[in-house]
Amino acid sequence: MSSSETSQNLPIQPSPENSAGEQPVSQRRIEANRRNALRSTGPKSARGKEMAARNSWKHGLLAKSAVIMLGPAKENKDEFEELLSGLRDYYGPVGAAEELLVEEIAVSYWMERRAQLYENGEILKQARAAVRDDGEVDDILDNISGDPENKPLFKQLLMSSQGLEYVLSIVAQMRHDADTGEISAELLEQLSDICGGDWESAARDKSAFLAQLDSEKERLERLKKKIERVEAEDRAARLRSALLLDPGKLAVLQRYTAANERRRYRAVARLERLQRQRNGEAVPPPIDVQVTSDAGDFAKRSQ
Repeated sequence: MSSSETSQNLPIQPSPENSAGEQPVSQRRIEANRRNALRSTGPKSARGKEMAARNSWKHGLLAKSAVIMLGPAKENKDEFEELLSGLRDYYGPVGAAEELLVEEIAVSYWMERRAQLYENGEILKQARAAVRDDGEVDDILDNISGDPENKPLFKQLLMSSQGLEYVLSIVAQMRHDADTGEISAELLEQLSDICGGDWESAARDKSAFLAQLDSEKERLERLKKKIERVEAEDRAARLRSALLLDPGKLAVLQRYTAANERRRYRAVARLERLQRQRNGEAVPPPIDVQVTSDAGDFAKRSQ
């Protein structure tokens, strides 16, 4: 029997098929597809890039409006997408209804994050205000220049480290003026008003004046160190108190957080009911319980 006859008599072997009943793809075709994928750089137009960016949002009815995309309060869309993707993997939604509930849960967590950022921002503002330089020296000098009768305010410069720094600068300027022989009458008057004594008369004897300036400088520096310790303790106390929100802002934040948590718990409960129904489980109707703390209203209903 010839080879041609033998081949004609053999049964035709069917091509192997995959589990889906489809013809397998040849190795040559696979290699070609890989080469084409390497040459692909994605959409190039602005519209194409925008459409591609939206693919990861799936339905996105709630997700698209959850993230602030413009302005100084702009948020990171990638962070929200990561949160939403993780919740999708966890809950495995099927269908638009379950997908929307997963998105609602993601939005709720996102809003909770905003509440935490708000609290951090308010505490930071309070802390900065607690250690802020109020410009007390400038206020004292402005009041004195506007009304000479306010000269007793000069004494207040000795009650803060900032004020003492200003007085020490006057003493340093007097020391410099004494060496050059041109002493300012205005600064001498200020030094007398602040520290007491007759500095104008003392300036007539240069050697005695320099010694008195050095002694006054040492006294002021010792006082400044003491006041700095007191100010540091006071600043630490004010910073500790700044770590808690103002009662009014705290109440608003607590109401916002509580409402957001209730929204999330309702969405989780509804999602779980849908998934149990989809799996063929018998799901009892939800129980709606309303609790009131109004004793007067309870007494009326009990009559």
